Amino acid sequence: MFGKKNQHIVVAGMGQGGMVAAIYLGKAGFDVDIYEKAKEGEVSHPWTDDTMTAVFKRCGIPMPPKEAYSQKNNWLWVSPGVDRRLMFPGTAPGVEISVDRHMLSDHFAKLATEAGCKVHYETPVKGLLTDGDRIIGIELQNGKRVKADLVIDALGIDSVLRPQAPKKWEIQAHEADDDLMLGYRQFYKRNPGYVPPEYPDYRACMYLKHLGGAGLSWCNLSPDNNMDMLIGRLYGMTKDEMEVMQKDLFKRHADQLTDEVVIPGRFVKIGTRYSLSKIVADGYALVGDSAFMSIPLTGCGIESSMDAGVYLSETIIANKGKEMTAKNLWPYQVKYFKKKAGLFAAIDVLKRWVLNLDGDLVDWVFYKVASPKIVESISGMMFRGMNPIVGVWNILSSLPFSLARLFSKPSILKEIGVTLKAAVHALLVAMKIPKKYDEDKIHQWVMDYEASFPHKK
Repeated sequence: MFGKKNQHIVVAGMGQGGMVAAIYLGKAGFDVDIYEKAKEGEVSHPWTDDTMTAVFKRCGIPMPPKEAYSQKNNWLWVSPGVDRRLMFPGTAPGVEISVDRHMLSDHFAKLATEAGCKVHYETPVKGLLTDGDRIIGIELQNGKRVKADLVIDALGIDSVLRPQAPKKWEIQAHEADDDLMLGYRQFYKRNPGYVPPEYPDYRACMYLKHLGGAGLSWCNLSPDNNMDMLIGRLYGMTKDEMEVMQKDLFKRHADQLTDEVVIPGRFVKIGTRYSLSKIVADGYALVGDSAFMSIPLTGCGIESSMDAGVYLSETIIANKGKEMTAKNLWPYQVKYFKKKAGLFAAIDVLKRWVLNLDGDLVDWVFYKVASPKIVESISGMMFRGMNPIVGVWNILSSLPFSLARLFSKPSILKEIGVTLKAAVHALLVAMKIPKKYDEDKIHQWVMDYEASFPHKK
């Protein structure tokens, strides 16, 4: 039996989920060390990403300083043929924000330090220390070995620890080619004073299957009034392919963009897949991008990672000082799958289908099926406080016309039905995660869960 006062927790990396867990564990009296490779003030990417503000209240974490975030933009979704655009209004003020990644990391570090955690910057992690099948700590790149009762892996998609986990635990070491989106993101100075004449309130354009490829691209007015350009592709892309798409976006946004670079471009991996099937082992737990806890279509993961950090810390604290075994950590994985991963599993199946559709078919759906009134009503009810009676009436009044057009193409209707059935199946399998720790039952569930996703050969 261990006592929590002498249990040592190591958090590898400063991902949001790991930091939230660290804050809670530090407050609860655990000895917490956080190791991060970046310099103080330079943790994570040098740009903003979106999250709902409710997650901070839900997790009991103070909002970051006001200068760290701004209201999220309204979005225009553009069909592959580029002629058809659907308006996705943003949320009501203060509901969803674009938050500066550097400043958010600094905010979490401050809270962790106040909770009694020790943050070690410029200290990269090299690997796991193991004793048989149990993880007993980490090795740093400087050669130092740090023993721990639990290692929390918050290193992100390219975690160096995940591939080193003992095979017994069935933790997936490497992702498949279609599990990630390779993105190229760069910021340019914006032409001052320009406002789109047709859609003055929509300052972000999302291109679905841009130039026919399986992926997303965007041009987005960033909070500092510069232009945020991202080009993303499943299965990767070459520098030449990226430059072709970049030139196309420059052409389409010629009135908005200058060629002055504000933030230099970089290639980044974006997690756009279902969550890992195993996220705990003896002495080891994964959280955030290390476990692919982002929304499979967009790669946004701040909110789900923060929630998972709370689930993990609650499980550890509830153990009341018992050994950090996979069995004792299993309630964390069960709660995460029940609350988050089930929905993400369904979204993953739908995403794989949509992004591999023929571009002409997607154009047809944009033109003939996707009613702007339906899109605006759903968004309005979810995010902008639209009267539900008005929203439902708008949807019901437009739905028959959309369905009639779908029925004009029976083959597509059948394909949609098959895909929806597969998405529901993936959700149900994820939700059937064994509540009690039984290695044989968990192994069978892992096999069933992994089989739910149609990887492209």
